[in-house]
Amino acid sequence: MLTKQQAEEIKELVDGNYFGQVLIKFSEYNIPKNRYSKLNQEFQDNKYSHSEMREKLYLLLHDFVQDNKKYEDELAKVQANNLILERKNKTNENLIEQLEAEIATLEEKLKTYKQNAKQTNNNQVEIEQFKTLITEKNNEIQKLTQQINTQDRLLTEKENIIKNLNQKINNLETEKNNIKIINKNYTETINNVSFEMIWVEGTDANNPFLFQGEKKIQLDSFYIAKFPTTQALYQAIMGNNPSYFKGTNKPVERVSWFDAVAFTEKLSMLTGKKYSLPSEAQWEYAAKGGRLSKGYTYAGSNNIDEVACYSKNSLDKGEKHADYGTHNVGRYKPNELGIYDMSGNVFEWCLDEYEEKVISKIPDNFLNPMYVNGNILNSITFDNKNRANNPIVLRGGSWFNYDDGASFAIRGDFNARDVNGFNGFRLFSLCPQYL
Repeated sequence: MLTKQQAEEIKELVDGNYFGQVLIKFSEYNIPKNRYSKLNQEFQDNKYSHSEMREKLYLLLHDFVQDNKKYEDELAKVQANNLILERKNKTNENLIEQLEAEIATLEEKLKTYKQNAKQTNNNQVEIEQFKTLITEKNNEIQKLTQQINTQDRLLTEKENIIKNLNQKINNLETEKNNIKIINKNYTETINNVSFEMIWVEGTDANNPFLFQGEKKIQLDSFYIAKFPTTQALYQAIMGNNPSYFKGTNKPVERVSWFDAVAFTEKLSMLTGKKYSLPSEAQWEYAAKGGRLSKGYTYAGSNNIDEVACYSKNSLDKGEKHADYGTHNVGRYKPNELGIYDMSGNVFEWCLDEYEEKVISKIPDNFLNPMYVNGNILNSITFDNKNRANNPIVLRGGSWFNYDDGASFAIRGDFNARDVNGFNGFRLFSLCPQYL
C-alpha cells in the first residue's frame, strides 16, 4: 500500500493526466495489479474521460493509503493488548511469590506451636487458626494460578492474531514482489519468425513533444518495433533477402523506401493489423524515450559505445573483420522504452519526404505531423499510395557513420528508390482505437 508521501507524488501525476506514469508508479510502489488493471483497461476502452479517470484514481489513492493504515492500526492494538496482559501476569506472579512467602512463615509458626503444644491448651486454638489461614492462602494461590492460565490462553490467542496479521503482511509483500509493470507490448509471429512491438504513450496538452528540439507538437500513442526489421523477418514475409551483410538476426538493408512500404502492406494483409513506417516525428519521439526520456544525446545513453553499432566498432575494423558492417540487433543497450538500435546499425526510412526546414512549416501543437508533397498532414490518416518520387527522410545513423552522424541532431535523406548497405527500416503500428 502507499505512504502519504508516495500518494502525494502520484497525485501530482494524476493532476497532470500522466496516467501511464501513474501506472508505472503503482508498480514501483508495489500496488497489487488487480487493484488497478481493470480501471486502466476501461480507460483504454474509452469508457472514461480524463476527468473521470482522475476522479477514480484519486479514490484508488485514498483506498491504498487507508489499507496501509488499517493493518498498521490493527497490529498496534494487538501489541498494546499483549503488553497489558504481560503486565497483569507479572503482577499476579509477584502476588503469588508474596503469598508463598506468607505461607512459609505461617507453616514455620505452626511447626513451632506444635512443638510447644504440650505447654498450653491455648496453643491448640492458635494452631487451628494458622491452619485456616494457610488454607485461605492456598485458595488465593489457586485462584491466581487460574487467572494466569486464562491470561496465558489469551496471550496465545493474541499471538495467533499477530501471526495471522504478519502472514497477511508477508502475503502482501510477496504479491508486491510479483507485480510487474503493465505490459502493453505484444509479439507477432509470422511463418515461424517473431517480432515484438513496443507501446509508446503519446503526449497531451500539458506535455507536448519538442520536435527537433524546437517545435511543440502532439502525438497519439502508438507501437514501434523493438528492433529494426531483421533479415529473417524480411525473408519470412517477402521470400527474399537483398542484404549485403548476411545474418538472420542482422537488420535487413539494401531496401528502398518502396520496398519497405511494400513489406508493411504485405505484413498488414497477413496479420489483419495496420503496419506502416513511422513518421519522422513518431520515430524521433520513440528514439528519445517518449515520456520516459532522460535527454540523452543518443538513443539510450550519452555514451555512443553503449548503444550503437557505428564506424568506430564497425567500419574502422576493416572489411576482413567479423564486426565490419551491420551487427546483430539487440547487441547494445536499449533506450528508456526498451527499444534497440535507434542510434547506428542502419539508417531507418520514415514516412516523410525530406524538407530541410520542416519545423518552420508545422503549426504549433499539430497532431501527428508529417511532411508530404509540400504539406503538413496527420500521419495516422495518410495513405502511402499517393506519393511523389521525392527524397525521403532517414534517421538514426548507421555502421558507416561516426558518432556525430548517429546523434538526434542528424537528419538524412535518399531518393525513395535508392538501395545501399546502410539503409533499413523499422515497423510502426497504431494503437487499437485507431485501427
